[in-house]
Amino acid sequence: MNKNTFLKLAHLFNANGFRLYMVGGTTRDYLLDKDVLDYDFVTDATPDEMKKFLPDANYHFARFGTVRVKDDEIKVDIATMRVEGEYLDYRHPSSVTYVKSLKEDYVRRDFTINAIYIDEKFNVIDYCNGLDDLEKKVLRFIGDPLE
Repeated sequence: MNKNTFLKLAHLFNANGFRLYMVGGTTRDYLLDKDVLDYDFVTDATPDEMKKFLPDANYHFARFGTVRVKDDEIKVDIATMRVEGEYLDYRHPSSVTYVKSLKEDYVRRDFTINAIYIDEKFNVIDYCNGLDDLEKKVLRFIGDPLE
């Protein structure tokens, strides 16, 4: 994993009054000491707030709370912490409500191992025992798997 990409962006977000965390497959692969090929971060900044300090980012999916930036050749997806409505088309949420809490954000994720957050000091934040599941090689849904 290119830690510099994360640290550089985390510093930029902090300088603008926001936080940035690693999450999902990025965190999972980092903790397993595997090559990180997919950079996923989450923040408390909304896409409109990010436009002020990331003017060259790709805002094509901003209505869903996702922004893409490029650091050298590394593509980074940054999602605003959120609660999502139903997935009527099985791909996109019918509504997005931004939140400021990782504890609210994690429940929208699919598996416990994808809901482990890492902050800019590389502290692990885990509300659903995803780290234990990762160590035990258990794949466990968050919420009702039939939904």
